[in-house]
Amino acid sequence: MVKLFFVMSTKSLDDKIKFDNKGRVIISGSYQELANEGNVVEFEKLSDQTYLLEIIQELSTIVKKYGGLQGIVQI
Repeated sequence: MVKLFFVMSTKSLDDKIKFDNKGRVIISGSYQELANEGNVVEFEKLSDQTYLLEIIQELSTIVKKYGGLQGIVQI
């Protein structure tokens, strides 16, 4: 199993991407806008590796909607 870890320095985004030898991918992690706030979004997605780009785009949409200290943004 291959594991990748991504951490953004400007925001608290922690992603873990695990690949196995059967073509599966598990993407999990958490997002927190401010370290001193108690609100944390945790996520986990099990999928086929062929959908990896789509999953990354979905995570980008989540950051656009909930990030930026603006509350929920209509996108």
